[in-house]
Amino acid sequence: MEFKDFKEKYFGKSVEEIKEGLKGEKDFWKTSTKVQLAVDANSLAEQIIRFDKDFIGLFVFKKKYVIMLYIFQNLTNIELIPEDEEFEDYNVYIEQAILELNEQAKFFKDIVEEIIVGKENQVLQELYEVFKKGMPTVDEMKELQTSVSGLFKDESPEKLKTIESILAFNDPTMNTIKNVILDNNINEEMKKQIQETNTQE
Repeated sequence: MEFKDFKEKYFGKSVEEIKEGLKGEKDFWKTSTKVQLAVDANSLAEQIIRFDKDFIGLFVFKKKYVIMLYIFQNLTNIELIPEDEEFEDYNVYIEQAILELNEQAKFFKDIVEEIIVGKENQVLQELYEVFKKGMPTVDEMKELQTSVSGLFKDESPEKLKTIESILAFNDPTMNTIKNVILDNNINEEMKKQIQETNTQE
């Protein structure tokens, strides 16, 4: 079945109607090993992490789209699936029906989401380890800025407030991390220090 036919047949229907229809489709599903799905999930998560986060709504949509694109391409026999992200080619009821019907699709999506969270936590852990040893060197700060920029770039005020509350423990190391991430004055001082070092080099 081509994607345009699939879209005509199932877009606009309820989750239950989609599920009933898919149960009757002959040779609709492909199978894959969980090892392969886990390997592919890691690659896709790495790709998603590098997506531009200037507009969070678009970032979330692109993430959902590429996950479903993988599922369509690798776990169904749907053909001629558009690879460019178009809002009209994504349907939340289709996604829900497929995830409820196909254990492998749900496994893949869950793994991708967990890897993304794990990567974000890994950056925070690296921050913690560096600051636990004392104030970082200029070279370490450059590495941290690179790691953190992708994680916190253009986050909403609500999310930054959540990050601040997570980091704001009595632990002095965690408070130092919080200050470096959220305090503009410290960030400006760090930038000056790095610029001065670069000029001297």
